[in-house]
Amino acid sequence: MTTAPLLRPEFRFRIVIMNGPDKGTAYKLLANRVSLGRGDDNDIVINDPKCSRQHAVLEIQNGEVEIIDVSHKNMIMVDSQKFSQTKLTTGGTFTIGATNIRVELDAQDDQQMDQFTASVAVPRPMASAPIAPLISMPQQASPNLEPTRVYNKPNLGSPRKHKAKRSPTFYVIVGLIGALIIWIVMSHGPHKPQDIPITTDAQVESTIKAFEKRDQELLRQTQLTPQQRQAQIYYLEGFRDYGKGQYGPAITEFRAALSMNPQYELAGRYLRMAQMQQDRMIQEDMIAGRQYHNRGSYQLCVASFDIVMTTLNDPNNLTYREAKAIRDECALRLKGSF
Repeated sequence: MTTAPLLRPEFRFRIVIMNGPDKGTAYKLLANRVSLGRGDDNDIVINDPKCSRQHAVLEIQNGEVEIIDVSHKNMIMVDSQKFSQTKLTTGGTFTIGATNIRVELDAQDDQQMDQFTASVAVPRPMASAPIAPLISMPQQASPNLEPTRVYNKPNLGSPRKHKAKRSPTFYVIVGLIGALIIWIVMSHGPHKPQDIPITTDAQVESTIKAFEKRDQELLRQTQLTPQQRQAQIYYLEGFRDYGKGQYGPAITEFRAALSMNPQYELAGRYLRMAQMQQDRMIQEDMIAGRQYHNRGSYQLCVASFDIVMTTLNDPNNLTYREAKAIRDECALRLKGSF
């Protein structure tokens, strides 16, 4: 964990999202309590399907920032370690779901504000078009975030020159050409891909109830052995974890179901699907970790490879060994930078 000093009372601070669809978005925090999560009722909405609806709360007291886990399901990673409640440090990062967030001191000199617009009046950044850091939008600000202040430089250009009047025929031709270009783009341009729907907790519960109802009907027709019943219990637990994106526990449950009933076709099918999803997530974290290493972002490098090692949990695995080697190098470089 970094040894940077805790925030002092005379400084304000902000958080910056480091990855995902809202990468680069910054939030200047002014309230004593700010909520984070996937639900729309949070002060800061995290566009991450692995994040809980109500995931964490930031509390600011006496110049210190403390993060508290309120999801009771998904732990918080703070500087590569799991916590349910801990104090944050300047320059440190914490992870909720798959989103890395950095804590920073906020600029106090107004002369710096003419280089960018003050943040943040965007309590709900749109997922379809990620917002660049510290961009302001004409929306009503959350009470826990700073209102928008836009600083515009005065126009010091040369005086306006009078343009020669153009004939109406010129504008008609320009309008026809513009309409033709728009028609071509709309007719032959690439279609926007449809958003992939995210399975909600309610949908997962509904599916499980449907399976339970069908299993009860099968029980009336056939007599299951105790092992088959236990396999059924493991399968339902694995299906619930799979729907929440918790592929590691889901793999364990599906394997347990197959050990009790090797002929359980659904358990075998979802086991293969969960393994494919987990492998995809591991490769994404490995790629991100290498990029952080090459850019010299050693703190994020350590966090990415920690996730890979925790997910694999097998020191003999080649991917685990590669992640550990690069992670240890990033940790040593990070230690030497202080």
